[in-house]
Amino acid sequence: MSAVPPPSAEAQLTFLAKLQRLFAEGDFTATYKFALLIALADLAVELGDDDGSELTVSTRQLGERFVDLYWKHVTPYGRGRAGAEPGVLVQNNGAQAAVVSAVEQFRARVPAASPQAAAQHPTYAALLR
Repeated sequence: MSAVPPPSAEAQLTFLAKLQRLFAEGDFTATYKFALLIALADLAVELGDDDGSELTVSTRQLGERFVDLYWKHVTPYGRGRAGAEPGVLVQNNGAQAAVVSAVEQFRARVPAASPQAAAQHPTYAALLR
């Protein structure tokens, strides 16, 4: 079976322009949708070939990107009042997205300073699942 020919430079630029437009004009009510697009775009650029072959992206690779993207977002912050409970940025108009909550709960349990340090923890694989 032969590989699909790679898209022309013009087709690639058209696709990137559409992706940029989606980022600029998209109605995102939850940041995880935006994060998914960013993760997929990053992985495609980093791992894809220009030969037109299919790129397989694993859920583990996506999970690692989500952890990287949300690591600092789920850092508790002060509320500016004495005695106030620290909060975490809300990433959705409704309930907090499950992926954001999972990273937040992991950070609360695991004393890791960065996603790279967190990856060394025995429960990191469970977070990615």
